[in-house]
Amino acid sequence: MNLKEFTSKSFQSNKQHSNCIIDGELVLLNIENGNYYSLNSTATNIWSKLDKKLSFNALCKQLQEEYDVEENQCFYDVMEILTELHRNDLVNAFEIEASN
Repeated sequence: MNLKEFTSKSFQSNKQHSNCIIDGELVLLNIENGNYYSLNSTATNIWSKLDKKLSFNALCKQLQEEYDVEENQCFYDVMEILTELHRNDLVNAFEIEASN
């Protein structure tokens, strides 16, 4: 996905995983395939915000309020993390419905 595609989507964590905190990092276990993933503190923060569906833009705005990061840098960093999470079936992506 490119940036334009990301800004038209919302994301939510996939609930088909088990997780726990080990040494301050979130470890996710994909129950279906047995793969596990370790997320650093920033990715863990993003994951925690995706408990409910959240648009890409809203997620980036929240992160910019928490971290000292420029908007473009935030967009690309979050896009990279979400791409990896989505590729590994850890988050679901949804088209944002247009309002009338």
